Amino acid sequence: MGAGASASRELTEEEKAKLQELKAMSPEAQQELAVNAMREVLQASVVFAITKGKVVETWNDPSYAIPCPKIGDFQEVAETVGKIPLVGSGLASAVMSPVGNILTAFNDCACTVFAAPALLEGLTAIIANIDVLTAIQLGQQGGFAYSEYLIQSAADQLSATLTTIIGEILKTHTLTTLWSGTIAAYNKAASKIPGIETLEFDLQDYVLAQTMASLGAMVFEKESSVRSGRVEGMSEAVQKVYGGGQISVEEQIKPIILVNKGDPRTIFFQQPWPTVLDREHVLDPTTVGGTVLTTKGGLVVVQKWSRSKKVGGLSWWNQIGVGQPGQVAADGCVGRPLHFNLYEKCFTTRVGGEGNGRPGSTNDDGTGIDQLFAMDLANGRYFEGNGIGIMSSDTPATKSTLRKNGGRDWTLNEDGSVSPAKSGFGFGSGAGDWVLGCKLVSDGKGFTVGGGKTY
Repeated sequence: MGAGASASRELTEEEKAKLQELKAMSPEAQQELAVNAMREVLQASVVFAITKGKVVETWNDPSYAIPCPKIGDFQEVAETVGKIPLVGSGLASAVMSPVGNILTAFNDCACTVFAAPALLEGLTAIIANIDVLTAIQLGQQGGFAYSEYLIQSAADQLSATLTTIIGEILKTHTLTTLWSGTIAAYNKAASKIPGIETLEFDLQDYVLAQTMASLGAMVFEKESSVRSGRVEGMSEAVQKVYGGGQISVEEQIKPIILVNKGDPRTIFFQQPWPTVLDREHVLDPTTVGGTVLTTKGGLVVVQKWSRSKKVGGLSWWNQIGVGQPGQVAADGCVGRPLHFNLYEKCFTTRVGGEGNGRPGSTNDDGTGIDQLFAMDLANGRYFEGNGIGIMSSDTPATKSTLRKNGGRDWTLNEDGSVSPAKSGFGFGSGAGDWVLGCKLVSDGKGFTVGGGKTY
């Protein structure tokens, strides 16, 4: 059974009665009830998400809005080329001036994707086909396993359908023209700067990855509401399972999130900072060691999920949090301290033993190969509460896992806090206005599974 209302309040007499009734049921009846409740919660979450995603105003919220990809590269090239006498300001303006319109076009495009009947039909079919054993296993995991399972299943089973939908939309959508013009302006400016490569970009793949990330955020929001006990109008099965009768054990590992500078939840780390590695050593799989990031209060940065989750076509993501030293779950992974090094502006770490099926993830004897990860801002989105994790990719590391000018670049501040080196675009905050913080309550905002394209 999944977790329900917070332990911070007393149960009502009605909720206590439901709990007693639930306990009195046979194991088989409890399982059937849990499966039915799970399916209803997921279907309600999907309807909520689709309804919300079809409203244009939804996409103005930074937690859902699709960020402009490559924005860090655009900003860097514009700043550099702008210094060229006579022509520089014009080249810089050509790169940056379309970005606002591009953001609007991305969000309109996503709204159109959500309106496609095939999306709702595909998600409904996935829910209907969840077998009893899977439903029971997910219920036993607690947390937000339902949402995570649905989004992962959608990524696997609906990818071809959504790719077709998005491809048809992009054939006539203004986003395609705007993006093509911006890439051309960037490449023209880049040609004036020695050492800067031209850009190639799969727009369709990016729209797919980011649309799935926003879908996950909306599904998570509804599931969060149900698990907190808001079950009015839902079936008796849902009310019995989630109507306050299943009190969750307080999580000891708190997710790391993005907060505003000055927020009391800000994390301040003990120093010295992790060791700086050069390119050769950070890419060398035999490089061992690193620094466990420890807060000034003595908590350590740990792995929050037992296994990383596949996001996008070739990437893997794992949530991180802060917990007590030595607080490692029986699986040996949850709560495991992460050992970090620094490569340029990236916090890097190696994670082994996942057995997650990614190419080259295991040795011949079945033991896990240490995979290179970098600390990552989920989906490259800058808003209060967005999740922080570690990202790895099966493509060349320096162009993916360790990619600069995006959500894996960090600034180490003198007070021990850590800020994004970049700030996104169009949301009114600079890079230094954000810092890493700790999520203390479950508020249903900030879905923490990263997207495959986090620029």
